[in-house]
Amino acid sequence: MKPKSAAPAEAPSEELVEEAETKTEDTKSFTDEDLKKVWDAFKEGRKQKGFDQEAALLNHAYIREEETIRLQIHNPILEIIFDKIKVELLAHLRSELKNNKLKVELEKLETESKKMIYTNKEKFDHLAEQYPTVKLLQEKLGLDPDF
Repeated sequence: MKPKSAAPAEAPSEELVEEAETKTEDTKSFTDEDLKKVWDAFKEGRKQKGFDQEAALLNHAYIREEETIRLQIHNPILEIIFDKIKVELLAHLRSELKNNKLKVELEKLETESKKMIYTNKEKFDHLAEQYPTVKLLQEKLGLDPDF
């Protein structure tokens, strides 16, 4: 038996890992049509297994940039669902498209949230933005918008 050393083993450097990966990687090129077919097949498989939320997530638009696929989402909750299926999705895409350099990432899109108008003052201010003469009338007639 060999005695165990007290020092932890060093992890291989990133350069060595990348070099080893590139030697064994299959990098067959594929078209957008091929990607769509494989993507849709995975989506249908998730739907048939009863994972409707995952299938709905896979309905979102994606952008392909060479070997990187960016799935566009608006809702941060979808990030949790994506994390659950990312490994399986990536494995499926890599095996079907025969390209081990593929990466799948999320792109969070910002959405404009409209401010809801509740009070009379907010309603008046909103109308005054659209129609400046309303503000002029309020001043001339001495009206209180908080009535």
